[in-house]
Amino acid sequence: MRSFVTPGVHGYSVQFSPFARNILACVGGQQYGISGRGGVFVLALTEEGIKLQVHGEWKDTLFDVAWSENSDKFMVCASGDGSIQLWDVSASSGSPASSSLSPVKVLREHSLEVNSVSWSCPRGCPQQVLSASWDGTVKLWDIDAGSVSLRTFQSHNGPVYRARWSPHLPGIFASVAGDGTVALCDARAETALQNLFPAHQAEILCCDWNKYSPGCVVTGSVDGTVRGWDTRNPSQPLYLLRGHKLAVRQLCCSPHSAEKFATASYDCSVRFWSARGEGGLGHSACLEELTHHKEFVYGLDCSVHDAGLVADCSWDSSIRVYQTPHLLAS
Repeated sequence: MRSFVTPGVHGYSVQFSPFARNILACVGGQQYGISGRGGVFVLALTEEGIKLQVHGEWKDTLFDVAWSENSDKFMVCASGDGSIQLWDVSASSGSPASSSLSPVKVLREHSLEVNSVSWSCPRGCPQQVLSASWDGTVKLWDIDAGSVSLRTFQSHNGPVYRARWSPHLPGIFASVAGDGTVALCDARAETALQNLFPAHQAEILCCDWNKYSPGCVVTGSVDGTVRGWDTRNPSQPLYLLRGHKLAVRQLCCSPHSAEKFATASYDCSVRFWSARGEGGLGHSACLEELTHHKEFVYGLDCSVHDAGLVADCSWDSSIRVYQTPHLLAS
């Protein structure tokens, strides 16, 4: 297991580059995100360990990061000051230890913290970004255009914690919020909201799309459970997984298996699961629990390049990268 420490910066999100198999980005903030500055780290995986490539700072905590899907130079970050920023990781100067990286564009419309960002993933489609905020809205941005959002979606009654583009269906995204609901929207349609259904009786902090089943969304909640949903018929979950002792903060469906995924929790653990829905509540099992962090685990991602390669980050200021057999196809 390889590790990297971000002194004084508590991790919130980590993501592998979709282009370079050995590059990942991590963001976080000082003082556990309550006050202070935010940090962004671009890291390289080497045979000797994890090496810092470039580091930058922002005036407020950075809660999420998403790489561009059409360039290996750009990524977008979500901030506690209500803004999102576009960063050019090739524009740095000086040594990796210096805080030389600065955003090339700042977009600000949200009135409260921005929890998540998602860059449109179907290649050949418009390169658009979603931002989800505590102000109860999701905004759609054209990063290449001006500084005004293209559209604002208000599907929830509460803070929106996550919005994720579908990897299968252009223009479709899912969002989850403090009201315990999942919203399915079509950014291209005049009436964007396509479906809204209750998924938990508690706040939903995270969601992800199954990479092999176009209609399947997985949700993680403050109630400690993970649930899989067929969004075409969400009357009951495909599966309901219990195991985490506290809130499920992040989850990632495997890019290499239709049934496997990973979760990260406030109980300081990362778990790997196998789930299969068959006519209602299906079979599910926790394959492994890892407890290598001493604080809340906030960030989690699975490499699309290397099957079973996982990265996570925590409030203990450490990033861990490791291999697991539990995300591979059965």
